[in-house]
Amino acid sequence: MKINHQKGFSLAMIIAAIAAFFGLAHVASTMPVNEAASTTVAPASSVSGNFGATSTSDWKTYSNGQTGFGVQYPSDFALVSDLTPSQKKSATSYMGTCSSDFDVTGEVKLCYVGNATSSGFVIAGVNITATSTSEADCEKTQQNNNNQSTNQVVINGTTFYEDMLADAGLSHYLDIDSFRTYHSNACYTIELTLESQVPNSSSWNGLDTNFKAMMEQKLKAILSTFRFIPVTASPSPSGFKTYTNSQYGISVAYPATFNVSETQDAGYFNEMNLFEASISAPADYQKGTDLNVARVDVLVSSSTDECYSLSSSGANLSATKEINGTVFHYDPRQPTADDAMGGQRGQYSLFAAIKNGQCYRVEKLLGYRDPHGFTDPPYPPHFNEQTANADLDAIINSFKFTN
Repeated sequence: MKINHQKGFSLAMIIAAIAAFFGLAHVASTMPVNEAASTTVAPASSVSGNFGATSTSDWKTYSNGQTGFGVQYPSDFALVSDLTPSQKKSATSYMGTCSSDFDVTGEVKLCYVGNATSSGFVIAGVNITATSTSEADCEKTQQNNNNQSTNQVVINGTTFYEDMLADAGLSHYLDIDSFRTYHSNACYTIELTLESQVPNSSSWNGLDTNFKAMMEQKLKAILSTFRFIPVTASPSPSGFKTYTNSQYGISVAYPATFNVSETQDAGYFNEMNLFEASISAPADYQKGTDLNVARVDVLVSSSTDECYSLSSSGANLSATKEINGTVFHYDPRQPTADDAMGGQRGQYSLFAAIKNGQCYRVEKLLGYRDPHGFTDPPYPPHFNEQTANADLDAIINSFKFTN
């Protein structure tokens, strides 16, 4: 579960408040909080991100040229996506620290899988996300209590803003060391989290001091390896053609069997639309299934006011993803919409970016017959969603600006 510390009360805080009313949880004043000394924000050049001389020679490395960052981690940590079934079971936490149930596209989670433990210890993790928060919001303090100030820390040449936070719910506690930096039009947040639960003991005063210090050192050692890396362009898959448009400076690769059409003054998004290119699967794509439409649309609009919102609901595209050097905004719910009408269903996803004063929207659409609509049996077999999404995602991930 990604806890948003910039939008008032979190879900866990609301749960804690309700539970406290019924006597099920401690009130916030009893919540253990990292005891860090208050520090005034210092100029970035005067501080350092040196967290000790931990050797990382035998550590694993996570890096992704599409996300544009890399991080190292020791053998007693693992990517949540790499957890074994038994590790997933032991990493289960009430607050969702290492859960894969709350994954956001582009989010990276590292979870402690070692054997060290302490009374009340639940899990420790490192969570890395990128959002479309403004630079001002990214850098402002998140700490509104305990008389603590936001600190600046330089890690591998990048200035991060640090806050120490806490959260609670139903006798579970989170100690969070949050680091944020603004890079390539996105706010990158790295959260070092320790989750604990009050055991069946009236004398419990928090995690063992030595254990907690050891775990915090492990988390900060991982943090110290974080660095931004050059973003690499996605290579065109084999068997793909390339579509380019010099007027709007775009290029995209697509399967050789797909069809491309262009429309000037395309107006169904809004009347300010200038251009649309549609890349569609052929009529015999997944023939014999219920699939009707598999398509990627690229739209260019002169209006940027609503570029980062969904035209149907007005909801903002709150997450970001870097595609070949350009930060696109998207809805982390994938697909963004799944709707039905007239015996048809449609799955829709949207990515948007503003460049050269124009709004570029890359949209993915899968349409198929709805057996619960106006369709009589026998019903055709459902199309292979994994294959269709992979084909369309390959097109989206190849999108690039040429000027």
